[in-house]
Amino acid sequence: EAYLSADMVSPNQSDISRYYADPDMLLVHMHMAIPRFQTHYQELASKLSLNPEQLTDILSTLEKLEMIAFRDGRYFVLQDHLHLKANSSLQQASAKLLRLRGLHKSGKDAYQFGVVISADEDARQKIKKRFMEFLSDAEKIVKDAPSEEVYQICFDLVRW
Repeated sequence: EAYLSADMVSPNQSDISRYYADPDMLLVHMHMAIPRFQTHYQELASKLSLNPEQLTDILSTLEKLEMIAFRDGRYFVLQDHLHLKANSSLQQASAKLLRLRGLHKSGKDAYQFGVVISADEDARQKIKKRFMEFLSDAEKIVKDAPSEEVYQICFDLVRW
């Protein structure tokens, strides 16, 4: 994916498939980049609707995967800025699970939009190109932004 500078991972790397198969693991991992959750990680259980045992299991797995480390009373993110190939079956499943997990989010900060269109292949290619440009721009914005909240961006361009 030439439009992103994030490190591409292969699903057969250690237990990385477990990481991408569990949307809660992705969410906990990203929340560990936020300073307040590095020391008050127990708050994530209620924020993400997890029971304390689930959170403990996820944190343990993230440590085993060397995604995070716990020392001096706080968590540190060791690996971030990762993604799978767009056409990876694991990425597709992970995106769908995360999207479903996010559907219950609502309120003034949630923005969700969907549309079904009729167009031709040329229009589809132009839309896809513009979205790839958007991803590249968004990545630059995210890299420079302080970690204060976790957000989810979804884009589907599916031929019916």
